[in-house]
Amino acid sequence: FKGDYLRLEFQLDAFPAETSWVLETDAGDLLESAPPNTYGTPHQRVNIRRPINLGRTYKFVVGDVFSDGFCCEKGNGYYKVYLGFD
Repeated sequence: FKGDYLRLEFQLDAFPAETSWVLETDAGDLLESAPPNTYGTPHQRVNIRRPINLGRTYKFVVGDVFSDGFCCEKGNGYYKVYLGFD
């Protein structure tokens, strides 16, 4: 697609099923999400790209079922958010 976009990149840890995330508009409208148990492959890299309006405000929330995060003894996980346009 052409236009403004948001790209989410996740490097998951050894327990990917614990990871969840939600992307909403500032009005609370759900744009996309991944509940717990969405991902099953340990240390998987996930990329999500979707069109957005760069003039709006969005809410992005990442969750971890056991609240132990992505890193360290469970693997070197992370998430990154990219804004861009084509």
